[in-house]
Amino acid sequence: MATGRVLAGYDVPKTLPTPLECLMHLTLLDVHLDAPKHISCGLCILRSSPYLQTANFKFLIQNSIAFVEEEVNVVAFLEDQFSEADSLTSLLTVKMKGLMGTQPQIMFLKFILTSSPALKMVYANAEANISKDAELTMMCELMECSRASNEAKMSYS
Repeated sequence: MATGRVLAGYDVPKTLPTPLECLMHLTLLDVHLDAPKHISCGLCILRSSPYLQTANFKFLIQNSIAFVEEEVNVVAFLEDQFSEADSLTSLLTVKMKGLMGTQPQIMFLKFILTSSPALKMVYANAEANISKDAELTMMCELMECSRASNEAKMSYS
């Protein structure tokens, strides 16, 4: 298991020079979707793992995206990071915990849904203190999102 803090301390390429061909199961803890280096690190690992089947993410709960301007900057960064060429061809199952319904979290979930043609199941667990508006917005956006896999299902709690 790796934490986002440890991995994000370095300059992160889009993909690693050598694919992580033995990596089939990944767990990332303390993922900051408000920190570009954390986002880049997670995406680099995902893009460099051609046989990854399961991915577990635990988002760090914090209020560091307190200002709309900061969130807009993170969303712009995420839009630059995601491309149609990204494909997580072997990813079957994704578990995400610590969801607060922020736009970066929604975008990350959409990236998984649109980039994973073999995806079977996404388990999305919201934090207990998520606002009802944020929860409803997140669920509506995810339900309307086109998916690379016709078989992808989502469990939300």
